[in-house]
Amino acid sequence: DEPMQYLSKFEDVTVAVCEDRVAGATKLFAMIPPPEIIIMDDGFQHRKINPGFKILLTDYSNLFTNDFVLPAGDLREKRSCYKRANCIIVTKCPDSITDSEKQKITQEIRPHNHQSLFFSKFKYGDLSAIASYEVLSVSELKNKNVLLFTGIANPKILSAFLKGKCLSVSEHQFPDHHTFSEKDMLLLKKKFDMFASGSAVMVTTEKDYQRLKGTPLLNLIAHLPCYFIPLEIEIDKEQEFNSIIRKYVAEN
Repeated sequence: DEPMQYLSKFEDVTVAVCEDRVAGATKLFAMIPPPEIIIMDDGFQHRKINPGFKILLTDYSNLFTNDFVLPAGDLREKRSCYKRANCIIVTKCPDSITDSEKQKITQEIRPHNHQSLFFSKFKYGDLSAIASYEVLSVSELKNKNVLLFTGIANPKILSAFLKGKCLSVSEHQFPDHHTFSEKDMLLLKKKFDMFASGSAVMVTTEKDYQRLKGTPLLNLIAHLPCYFIPLEIEIDKEQEFNSIIRKYVAEN
């Protein structure tokens, strides 16, 4: 789902998938012409490749400073390994985060002199119908009830966002990276039929839509008012962040 999402958003880049990062990078460099830049997604712990610039993401609601190595926590290596990062981004921050709270988190993370620290948050756009080019603005949700179905690791942020924009939200959560089936679609259709009134819509994430797009499964709910909600990332001090990335690329 994630590689397809990258490909649909950035059609002028090559998107490759390979569990063995060394083998994958080797094949990419063998292309004619070879890529000038390779960006690895989720590559911080792949120690067989030493990227020239490393970005470490840590969730606002579960900072690595309070986490533990698997299986006790979610970390794949010990906390002290954060010092390898050139840049640290605290992700999924609430809109209400204050400067004093950012300062408190900065003191807790204690970035080294060679590390830049940024804060980011989700920014949701207007909804797109899965079976047409129809757009539903977020402001139009205020008079609607929403059936939200997701197959992502943490749908809480989206759920909270929608609850502040519509009449009510009923949720159906599937596991992360869930492969949807005909049974799932029929279950959602039944749930929507029981839940729906003239003011109800179904909503899923842009990521989940990637696993449904182009499959016959969409036909089972195509007649329903079903939308996906696009997602962008907003970084504080974005110009500074972009400047750091451009400087590294220019020098290398």
